[in-house]
Amino acid sequence: MPLHPDLEALLAARDLAGRLPVHRLSVEEARRQDLETAAAFGEGPPVAEVEDLKIPVPGGDIAIRRFRPDDARGALVWFHGGGWVLGGIDQSEAHCRRLASAAGAQLLSVGYRHAPEQRFPVAVEDCWAALHWAAERAEGHVAVGGASAGGNLAAVCAVRARDRGGPGLVLQVLVYPVCDHDFSRPSYIEHGSDRLPLGSADMAWFWSHYVPDPARRDDPEASPLRAADLSGVAPAWIVLPEYDPLRDEVAAYAERLRSAGVRVTVDRHDDMAHGFFSYVNHLEAARHANDAAGAAVRAALGGDDDDPVRPRLRAEPLGPQHQAHVERLLIDPRVGEWLGGVRGPDEIAGHVADAAAHWASNGFGYEAFFDADTGEFVGRGGLRRVEVGGREEVEIGWAVVPERWGEGIGTEIARHSARRAFDELGLRDVVAFTQPHNIASRRVMEKAGFAYERDVEYANLPHVLYRLRAPGS
Repeated sequence: MPLHPDLEALLAARDLAGRLPVHRLSVEEARRQDLETAAAFGEGPPVAEVEDLKIPVPGGDIAIRRFRPDDARGALVWFHGGGWVLGGIDQSEAHCRRLASAAGAQLLSVGYRHAPEQRFPVAVEDCWAALHWAAERAEGHVAVGGASAGGNLAAVCAVRARDRGGPGLVLQVLVYPVCDHDFSRPSYIEHGSDRLPLGSADMAWFWSHYVPDPARRDDPEASPLRAADLSGVAPAWIVLPEYDPLRDEVAAYAERLRSAGVRVTVDRHDDMAHGFFSYVNHLEAARHANDAAGAAVRAALGGDDDDPVRPRLRAEPLGPQHQAHVERLLIDPRVGEWLGGVRGPDEIAGHVADAAAHWASNGFGYEAFFDADTGEFVGRGGLRRVEVGGREEVEIGWAVVPERWGEGIGTEIARHSARRAFDELGLRDVVAFTQPHNIASRRVMEKAGFAYERDVEYANLPHVLYRLRAPGS
């Protein structure tokens, strides 16, 4: 797939402005150019509260900028990109604002110290200190993330958190992270030209300032792909563009995590290049990538829905009397995004009629769910027969009204449907599946007791399939 025309236009404008590859510049020249480039990012969306802070770190102090939306819950500690040499909390403000709003969390953007003045491992120690500082003050769960060099630092901190007994992290968001120092990978050759935002020679320049001694670059805290063991680290949300010399090492890191049993979602952008995530005011793909990562953070920070008291639900077979409820649910674009497209009234009417017919014939079909205390309609869910990968399965599906997301209702619907499948229908197992980037649905499956089984294709789209077996099966 070629580069997206909007990104091509941005690159052409950059070239007209006389931007040079950083490897042709001194550090001071590169930093001036970086500030000029960042000025084109714009301000980003409004956030309820923005606060500049200073925090102590070994050997000094560093700046942190806190973005707090109105609905803030938990914290996302964010490390900016720039090859450990460039970038900063000012340059990353636009996408940090967007990401904080999408995540519904306070985002703490960390101004770690740069090479060559402060070489490896100073940036690691700064970010580790900032993560601890944030975790000690967070009201709720904590996630960590970063872009490019910041993604490298986030990955390192996630491994440290496992090895050093915390802080406990619910997610690591790795946006095209630097994972290794091997410049011979095919993506360095395919997508390493100076015409792209990041070239192979640029990466060599960044490494020469951050870790000048090539022998030290094998340290897993510089090259996390070289860590001996990645099991037990936080689940990962990884953003991966095609036109990026880091493409292959990022894909290799995702596979290492998966092989170690870590839940991984890779958000691919086949017509984007390294750095696109920052252009939230210019690229639709950047807005989508920030919003998807934010939704993953929001779901992860939502906490364990086994802790609060979940609403008691009342279920009844879905029928024509529920048409208006289901129509409002499935026409909502927030629900349609996860279900593969917004439904129209005619399609929804057919859906309701099919559900009623299933109930009449074999006990399968969907149910309407209501809050037993208030009578409010909260969602629909149930059982249906589907063919997945050439095999007939019984699937549990659900959809919850967005106003009640985060209350554990999806988990309760899934558990209710599983009890029906096992206790009333005598089934030995059921499945549930969703698209890989739908981390909220994946959390529902896991909390309802489902276990990941395999990747599948359904409706011509990639999905992940989870299975739940009846007790004793």
